Amino acid sequence: QTMEQIDPVLEYALNLGSESLRFSIDANPHKIAQIWFGKMHNHSGFEVHILLSGNCKLDMEGGSCLLEAGQAIIIPPGQYHRPMAVTPNQEKLTLSVNIAEGPLYRAVLAAVTKQGIYTLPEELKSLVENILLESGQDRGFRQEMIMIRMAELVILLLRQLDLREKPKQIPEGKVRTVGIIDLYFQDNLSKNPKADELAAQLYISRRQLHRL
Repeated sequence: QTMEQIDPVLEYALNLGSESLRFSIDANPHKIAQIWFGKMHNHSGFEVHILLSGNCKLDMEGGSCLLEAGQAIIIPPGQYHRPMAVTPNQEKLTLSVNIAEGPLYRAVLAAVTKQGIYTLPEELKSLVENILLESGQDRGFRQEMIMIRMAELVILLLRQLDLREKPKQIPEGKVRTVGIIDLYFQDNLSKNPKADELAAQLYISRRQLHRL
């Protein structure tokens, strides 16, 4: 994870396996308790609105929806939308997420297109509350703490979309070899495993074992 500050926006990069994404939030303030409104617009990345209190209406292409406290909406890239407050006081967090073109981008886009509004689990609501609280504090390493929590927030949102890390595919010819190695360490990890013994089980030399 890396961080760079582009005032008044905090922008971070996060690597998830072979995928990379960037997310950004307004540096000040994170906590907004006022009428929320705007003009029809779109973004190049995914825009996430998380509402902790109050209600708001979102006008979007093809219709509108109501976002209530304890819910989040993820708006896909290029979709025109306009948030309009329903209640005068709101507590929300808005972030932009840019994902490089690839499997993760396509998976997120498909999930968001299928279901736009999500009910937040308690751990996610608590994390957002902590981010808002931290953003209002004047303490050392404030930005670093927000960065860590925002990275956790992005991962929890991906879990909310039911996205899973795909297991690495092992070439078919190596499946049996990998299985033998796994079982050997599983059975002998506490017994001082020896390279010669493992090589003998695989019917290869110690040099071949080290290459493997």
